[in-house]
Amino acid sequence: MGDSTNSFVKDKVNIERTKKAILFVKEGGATVADSYQLSIVDYSTAFDKAAKGNTFIVDGDHGRARLTPESVVLTWRANDTLLITYDKKLRIFLQEKAIDGVVVNYKDN
Repeated sequence: MGDSTNSFVKDKVNIERTKKAILFVKEGGATVADSYQLSIVDYSTAFDKAAKGNTFIVDGDHGRARLTPESVVLTWRANDTLLITYDKKLRIFLQEKAIDGVVVNYKDN
């Protein structure tokens, strides 16, 4: 996933507008599949086309699942608690439980 470019998919801001979760596609190239990556960042942080996700990274597991905006749903339960609901067919590479003061919960569908 070296020099690939990120493409913005969606973001979700917490209630107090202090943090946001950004979901993006990291293009894979010839030998690596595209992946969905999610970062939790400060609200004022701009989208970075070269960053790696710091919270959640998944791919379509060789075609078993599709990467669509609906395959990952973001819900802030509180200013410091994010729920990520995702397609259970996605292959998981990273699934952090806490990032920068935010607790992250997961639910597969």
